[in-house]
Amino acid sequence: MSVAWSAWMTRPPEEAESDDGETCGYTIEGCKSFSKAGTNAYVSVVMCLECGHGSKEKKVELPKFTPESCPHDEIDRRGSNRQFIMMYCKQCCTHVDMRDREKTEQFDPVRAKLQLASPDQQRLAARILDEKTLDLEQARASLKIFQNNLEEHFKSNETITSTGMKSYLEDAFDAIQVRSSAHVAFPACMMGAMEDRTGVAMGINGKQEMAILPEVDIMKDPGIWICLDEGCNSNCHGDAWAENAGEKLAKLKSGQKYARMHKRVRSCNGSGETKVSTLGKRNLPCAFQLKNSGHILPTCIQSHEQKGNHPLLLSDPSQAALGLVKNMRKGIVYKEDYDDFLTMYRATGTGLKVVCVSNFPEKPRNPEVYVPEFRDRLKHVVELEQNEADQGSKARRTKEKDDEDMRSWRKVI
Repeated sequence: MSVAWSAWMTRPPEEAESDDGETCGYTIEGCKSFSKAGTNAYVSVVMCLECGHGSKEKKVELPKFTPESCPHDEIDRRGSNRQFIMMYCKQCCTHVDMRDREKTEQFDPVRAKLQLASPDQQRLAARILDEKTLDLEQARASLKIFQNNLEEHFKSNETITSTGMKSYLEDAFDAIQVRSSAHVAFPACMMGAMEDRTGVAMGINGKQEMAILPEVDIMKDPGIWICLDEGCNSNCHGDAWAENAGEKLAKLKSGQKYARMHKRVRSCNGSGETKVSTLGKRNLPCAFQLKNSGHILPTCIQSHEQKGNHPLLLSDPSQAALGLVKNMRKGIVYKEDYDDFLTMYRATGTGLKVVCVSNFPEKPRNPEVYVPEFRDRLKHVVELEQNEADQGSKARRTKEKDDEDMRSWRKVI
């Protein structure tokens, strides 16, 4: 680059001249056509195509995460050469890996196949990339859960795909590794098969006492099920479960949607010193049904989304806000505000206590199906709407009569 050319490019635009010696009529404020030729990962180049004035600035990237807590979801290959491929994370502004180019490019066809894979295969691939570390007891417990899942599958199916088997195995990993990897805590009963509860504490009489509850496959059942979990300080759920819940909600024809509140990535503190990234936040419309009265308690639960297929885990503060009183031995949940109970189930494969939150009534405008305070509120809303409708109807009748009188006068005239 010559000194003369640099000086010509960087002089004020009002002094810029065209090739024929005439001053260009465009200025910084009036330039309309620009070129970004020369821009790359390190510098940003902008040049006016009319007056030739331009600027060249070094790009300054500010990290959004520390390298230790970064999810490394936005990767490019800046800094690579013929021998090595560099993996640069744009979220923490750090080179996170360096690989041999020849060996890395051998897997390019795999990357292309993954783009055309089925959604189930893509979800499985994402879960495989979420590496987990198990100790011996956890590995044994995961195999038992995996075996239970397979036996449950073959009760209603004759065959299974390799993708399905691997997904069941990942389900087992998620079930026993959630405290360290997903910022959640499941009851100890999930650490063994339903017939072998070696992880359950003994009762006063030396026996393992646990209520026998009906089981439900929370992913295949048409209802939406959540788990009551004291190990969470915030509500959270897996992205695969959220997709499943959204599909069920659409089929219920209740007019409700599983809305996403935002997609901001956050880093939260898990148990010990673990860091967990969330993918945003959703708002789930819920309808709890009381066991004795059958009345519906409508509400909404806001929950942080994470990678995984674990159900929505209702935190301890949320359970307190709902006034839930639990008897763990009997497996019952008492709703203190209404002197009634919630019907509890156990999730197939994990033994988690779950409750259905999709008991939306067939006639949502009928106040009698709801708990008292919501019933009174809905009656008031219905009365207001009825008054507005009556006033509108009266106004329409008045207008129709006025129009009819006007037509009669016109005929007379």
